[in-house]
Amino acid sequence: MGIAREDNGGFSLLTRMCSGHVDGFTVYHSDGPDGDGTDHTEDFDVPVTSEARYDVTSLVRKLNPEIEEYSVYAWSTDNSSSARGPNFSTAQLSALSPGQILATNYADDSFGISALDTQGFEASVASYCDD
Repeated sequence: MGIAREDNGGFSLLTRMCSGHVDGFTVYHSDGPDGDGTDHTEDFDVPVTSEARYDVTSLVRKLNPEIEEYSVYAWSTDNSSSARGPNFSTAQLSALSPGQILATNYADDSFGISALDTQGFEASVASYCDD
């Protein structure tokens, strides 16, 4: 999974599944007094079995910049599969240029969070799915 900056300045959640499916996603953080704080949970319009681009612009604009780190996680209602997106801050999202995707980079074995172009994102997904 990755978070893309669109040409119009908006944001999309990119989901690529190697196998299985996901039905929705949750954005959460761990800066709350009770540990995990759920900021947003949403069902996808249809289950994602291979790839999807989902507009999250309004969600991103509601995130609190004082929270150090958010996480995104996609889940299936039958608990058969899931996908984990990058940990991110609002500053990292704001720094993305149109066309860039914030994602974990599996292609270079660093497994670090990187701002990737589309080709880099697809290479990262391919590397992860091939393992």
